[in-house]
Amino acid sequence: TGAVDDWVYQRISETFVLDENMRKRLADLNPQASVRMANRLLEASERNYWQPDEETLAALQGAADDLEDRMEGIAAE
Repeated sequence: TGAVDDWVYQRISETFVLDENMRKRLADLNPQASVRMANRLLEASERNYWQPDEETLAALQGAADDLEDRMEGIAAE
């Protein structure tokens, strides 16, 4: 749709998902919301609303996987 500029997605990713301290804090406060946020960013990329570089995309996928594992109790806190 082009309604949201790429820099907005990038900044949200960097601030809330890719920053380890913030990701942990959000996951502690609301695990489901933190997983949903990471997955929405990945979905935005898949739908071509946003074109992150490969490094960012891989980091987002890794963070999403970590958050899901943490929520399911698979990963150590």
